[in-house]
Amino acid sequence: MGQDTGRPAGKRLPTKAFHATDGSKHVVGVKDLHVMLLKDGKGWFAQGIEIDYAASGESLDEAEKNFEDGLAMTIKEHLTRHGTIDKLLTPAPPASWKEFYDSPMDAKALYSTVQAYEILKRFDLSRRNPFPFEIRPLCRRGGAYLGKR
Repeated sequence: MGQDTGRPAGKRLPTKAFHATDGSKHVVGVKDLHVMLLKDGKGWFAQGIEIDYAASGESLDEAEKNFEDGLAMTIKEHLTRHGTIDKLLTPAPPASWKEFYDSPMDAKALYSTVQAYEILKRFDLSRRNPFPFEIRPLCRRGGAYLGKR
């Protein structure tokens, strides 16, 4: 997850996020998301700074993997519910930012990803029947099913 940027310490790279869509297909990119990686008791904790998302794991590798997988699932859920990532782009609370700036350099990492998603529309059976046959509600009485007539 972490990478050497070649920049002097103290210079923070700006985080960028983009979303492109043609309707059902989406491409989402996140570039240089700052992530704080902290030992948390017997495990590890990963907290996004510009995007308020966190994950944990028993090892540092597991916390990083859980952060990556969980953020991807969170992005997909935002696309499914809202059709955009706008509501995802909420920074962590001020206390997390302070902890990030006060933490040592080896507790900081950059995360970047580009992912493609296909969001299929869900059927709403209450509006119209999407099937090429009639749907009839069934009632059960005395062990036999009776179609509503």
